[in-house]
Amino acid sequence: MELLKMLKKRILFLLIPVLFVLMEPVSVTATGLSEEVKLTLHYEGGSNTFQFFKVAEFTISDQYVVAENFQPFVGEVTGMDRINDLTTEEMKMLAATLRSLTITQNIEAEEILFTDENGTLVWENIPKGLYLIVGDKTTDEEYVYTPMPVILSLPYEIREGEWQNTVEIIHNKIEKKELEVATRVPVMMMWRNRPAPEEEPEEEPEETVEVTLFKNDTPFETEEFSEENNWNYTWEEVEPEEEWNVEEEELPEGYTYSYVPKEEGILIINTYEKEVESNLDEKLPQTGQLWWPVPILTMLGCCCYLTGFVIEK
Repeated sequence: MELLKMLKKRILFLLIPVLFVLMEPVSVTATGLSEEVKLTLHYEGGSNTFQFFKVAEFTISDQYVVAENFQPFVGEVTGMDRINDLTTEEMKMLAATLRSLTITQNIEAEEILFTDENGTLVWENIPKGLYLIVGDKTTDEEYVYTPMPVILSLPYEIREGEWQNTVEIIHNKIEKKELEVATRVPVMMMWRNRPAPEEEPEEEPEETVEVTLFKNDTPFETEEFSEENNWNYTWEEVEPEEEWNVEEEELPEGYTYSYVPKEEGILIINTYEKEVESNLDEKLPQTGQLWWPVPILTMLGCCCYLTGFVIEK
């Protein structure tokens, strides 16, 4: 009998701390994430101005949701509706297209910073997100220099589940054109994934597509692209130091667009997007706190405690 009493006491003493542990809230968060994110950028072109645009918000589940400023382009710009699953090449195309849109649509930057004479800038206390980094075009007596746009996650995921909150990058992708060459803006258009005749959408591609050339954020001139001009046109005698970008008018239904700078000019890529049915029955993984067992286990623990107390008496 004495042995039974001693055993019950030990079980009771072991059970109480376990109950306290179960009642404590448990948060499930991604490893290494911090509220304080810092970026150091080294630009090989020396002193320049850089604008930072938040393309997408960083969510608790380590995914991205397109930010408000760029929501109007979801379903229009190629890749914007699958921003979490883009390849490196698709991300470059998206960066180039969004750079053009930030200028023509006069989108406000999240932050504007300047590199010093050594080409270095530091940005601290950055709100977590996916950022487009755009540098200003510069000129000298012979050349026009355009920093290639970059899309960067801040913080940066080194490998799955491991995040780097202090990020340092070297920006050495700079397009260099002779001034004489930069006075022309050749624009070429291509159609990608055009459906077979039996799969044609209700609205077929138009025989002509209007393309407007923008000088900074102001429409400059509009031209028609068609098979007759082999879907290309060149604007001549433009000021090389200005920002020149393009915008299509009324693409056919089912198509998205990309504006990609090339050595020979600007390439417009119109892509037919096939609809993919999403699996709505697929259950999302549990990423939050699991609370439902806590009240049940607490009640069981109280019952055990009272039972032991009664037996002890």
